[in-house]
Amino acid sequence: MKLSSANYRAIGLSLRWIVILMFLLSGFSKFYPNTVDFTKQLVDLGIVNWCKAPMLARLAISLEFFLAFAMMQRNYLRHIVLPATIALLVFFCVHLAIQMSVHGAFAGNCGCFGNLLPMSPFAAFLKNVIAILILAFLWKKKEFLGEEKNNYHVLLWLLAGTTAIIFMLSPYAPCKATPAPVVNTIQASEEATANETVETSQSKQSIVNTSTAIDKAAQGPAEKAPALKTSRFAPYNNFGGNVVTVDNGKKIICQFVPGCDHCQHVGKLLVALSKKEKLPPIYIIFMDEEADKIPTFFKIIGASYPYQLMDPATFFGTLKVPNTPGVTYLWNGNERYNSSGSEKDSFQVQNFLKAVKATQ
Repeated sequence: MKLSSANYRAIGLSLRWIVILMFLLSGFSKFYPNTVDFTKQLVDLGIVNWCKAPMLARLAISLEFFLAFAMMQRNYLRHIVLPATIALLVFFCVHLAIQMSVHGAFAGNCGCFGNLLPMSPFAAFLKNVIAILILAFLWKKKEFLGEEKNNYHVLLWLLAGTTAIIFMLSPYAPCKATPAPVVNTIQASEEATANETVETSQSKQSIVNTSTAIDKAAQGPAEKAPALKTSRFAPYNNFGGNVVTVDNGKKIICQFVPGCDHCQHVGKLLVALSKKEKLPPIYIIFMDEEADKIPTFFKIIGASYPYQLMDPATFFGTLKVPNTPGVTYLWNGNERYNSSGSEKDSFQVQNFLKAVKATQ
């Protein structure tokens, strides 16, 4: 049975919608609930730094939405839209092939659909190949596309509109110059007194089972305080509206994303430890993309601490390993313990306690 031109166009439109839905889902998953994961992926790949990554991430998401919408219409569909889409998918395939050769075909989440739909690099590669074959078939068989129109203004308006909407829905602040550390000797002395009070109350809570006493005796004489050093946190010393002399005395600086499960887990561990052990004061730096989740974060971990907000570029730039959660133990600005992420450099309770007790 010979198909009519209307049947050809209906089949072609159905095939196009397979790719359209793929691009819509890809753009949405990178955009919702925020663009942080995708932005960080661009930095981890070494494509751009944290100052340029937010803009590139939003432009990439805009391009995916633009191509999806452009495939819904017929202006320059065969001469511009389909070739551009195929070229983008080929680029993704090359990138995935490199990643598979380095990390393995089934290692981790490729990030094509963000965390909304985790997908291995091999699955993503196969998905892209299928999409390329569909688009190549449509490009070759004109009858499945119908009559092509030549109003380029439609494409320009689609591109401008999707880009503007993405940037309006997900605004970002450009990188700022690193502020100079605020030195306040009066604040330093007041904070030292406050720290002593906190540590005294904590020690009263945890006092003193036999094993702890034996541990302290085994540690030998107290370690001498190191010389003051300017840490990477020195410029960011405003916690809860108060200037904190970060590099004076002992401090625990945590870097958390409020909605991050691993961050919440480490937060709960620190709260539990603070009830059993003598810990220095804890301060938290939150990434500002999920600031509305901070009250929930404190409710989940069971305590609240002084905190400040930091834009993503600065936040990840101050992490030694650009992954959360981050925990750093400072003594006079000297790092005695540092952990980042949830894998090999993750927070280890015993190593953390060992570092803290070695300075008591």
